[in-house]
Amino acid sequence: MCECIKKHQDNIIQRGDYEGKKILSAEIQNVVFPLDNLKIVGMITTSPLEITIEGRKTKLKTALQHKYCPWCGVIYQTAEETTQESSKS
Repeated sequence: MCECIKKHQDNIIQRGDYEGKKILSAEIQNVVFPLDNLKIVGMITTSPLEITIEGRKTKLKTALQHKYCPWCGVIYQTAEETTQESSKS
């Protein structure tokens, strides 16, 4: 799995300032942590999705998980693949 999410957050902080004020932290939104047996096995980006459904007064709000990193194109591993990799080590 790539380190793009952490790398981009760190790069924003390292830029130093925003309009003359110091950047203290940066968190990319729409990130989920896939779990396997209650252990976090990575980070995956998502895109918000709102669906209008006939007969429903409000939109259904959900998210689409990305299969690939939007920055480097590396495929995100499933929890099962990550577990198999760690058990080989």
